[in-house]
Amino acid sequence: MGSHAANVTKLVESGAAYASPVPEGEDVADGAAEVLREEARHAPGHYDVIHSHYWLSGQVGWLAADRWAGGDSRGVVVLLHGGGQTRHSWRTAGERLAILGWTTYAVDLRGHGDSDWAPDGNYGLSGHLDDLMSLTSEIRRREPGQPLSLVGASLGGIVSLIAAGENRGLAQALVLVDVAALVTAYYMTEPDPDDVVDAPAHRAISTPAP
Repeated sequence: MGSHAANVTKLVESGAAYASPVPEGEDVADGAAEVLREEARHAPGHYDVIHSHYWLSGQVGWLAADRWAGGDSRGVVVLLHGGGQTRHSWRTAGERLAILGWTTYAVDLRGHGDSDWAPDGNYGLSGHLDDLMSLTSEIRRREPGQPLSLVGASLGGIVSLIAAGENRGLAQALVLVDVAALVTAYYMTEPDPDDVVDAPAHRAISTPAP
């Protein structure tokens, strides 16, 4: 992972999209923490990190979130976990990011951890996308004037990728963990339905930038 310390802060500041595979046998929290660990050693300032619990408003209802913050904030980072995980997968990474000066939120997706379940049983991408748009709006109200970046693992990465693709300006940077995007300028012919898992995802990855 040493070479990975192609550091998160530079990626966030540059607005680059970054895909980081998680080595076999290593969970998301450990992998992300290792990426940050080398940079943390060189951080010029050390902050008293404040950890608090929040309930954020999503389309589904209430979404459970942890927030870590230190001194002067360099921006906001929203961490989204993978399917079958919870916000606690990001605990170590959240603390490390706060040490580096980022106000960080780790959120339980609908039906995961302490967040509300969907009354209509919608746990597809559309439901998670609606929740992400709601919670980022609330976070912007809580953290006015702060640039916002999305970090997503697996399912959380897919949701973040689609949201950023369909909503220009939603995030200044997108970091993908254990997920990658197939980027094409456009389809020369009608796409094979078997290749298009979700219509919003197709639009997000196949629509050329102006």
